[in-house]
Amino acid sequence: MLVAMPESLKAEHEDLWADLERAIRIGGRIGEAARALEPLVRLHFRREDDTVLLALGLLHTVAQGKVTPGMHEIIVMADRLKTELPEMLAEHDQIRKTLERLGQEATKQGRPQVAYFAARLLHHASLEEEVLYPAAIVLGEYLKSRLAPFEALPSNEESRSAETAAPA
Repeated sequence: MLVAMPESLKAEHEDLWADLERAIRIGGRIGEAARALEPLVRLHFRREDDTVLLALGLLHTVAQGKVTPGMHEIIVMADRLKTELPEMLAEHDQIRKTLERLGQEATKQGRPQVAYFAARLLHHASLEEEVLYPAAIVLGEYLKSRLAPFEALPSNEESRSAETAAPA
């Protein structure tokens, strides 16, 4: 099943990334602090894109009561998120520490737009921890419970094998 992340979350990641690139281009201590942030954000966004955001791409569909066996991959993503969650939260801690430095430098140098970016990215991380990560995990658990009956049914291949193996 082809899953796409919600456009609003994709756009938010793209906007935050563009702000980070602008901060890097400023150079000096602000650019240095932003460059330190770049590999952390790149890795973290990629991980989120592959788990949380893709899973949430089906949230609207599932909320409408549309659940299909093809949604099993979302269960796999949610389980992966649960496993990787401590590491993702640790990444947030690293990002927060680096953002504090960036925000301080921006304030010292009179760059409110960079300080605002740092505050937005901090808010984004809190939103993920408080809402998006739990929503993706709950979605996976819900789908697991809804799709369990489908998994218990034998496939057509298994049914045919059982029928031909039954004594006459």
